[in-house]
Amino acid sequence: MTAQVSALPGFLNVVGYGGDDISFTATLKDKDTGAAIPIVGTSTAQIRRYKDDTEFWSMTVAVDPIITNKAVLTIPAAVSAAVEEYACLRSLYVGDDLVTGPMFQGFWDWQVVGGSTKTYASGQMTIIMEVSR
Repeated sequence: MTAQVSALPGFLNVVGYGGDDISFTATLKDKDTGAAIPIVGTSTAQIRRYKDDTEFWSMTVAVDPIITNKAVLTIPAAVSAAVEEYACLRSLYVGDDLVTGPMFQGFWDWQVVGGSTKTYASGQMTIIMEVSR
């Protein structure tokens, strides 16, 4: 008999627009029972060009004080604008639409440290560069 344990984070690719606050909500539930998983500890969420890059940009994480398995993760406008210097000409499908232009592509993840370390989400980060400044 072969068994497998999976301790991987959820994967979520994020696409946003440079110079904007980019926010999304994460609600943690047990995949088998649906029971709420409280977010306990210190949250850290970062964006990097490459997974092993030493340079990074911080996201903010606000855990709901009442619904403790819910958090809002935000890429501040200053951060989504700051990655502009690393933009390259790329194409990306957003739904059925093909978007071509300068954009930053990198990676992000969200970890919580409190007794143990757990990465809850990870994925690719794409920020399409802004026009208005």
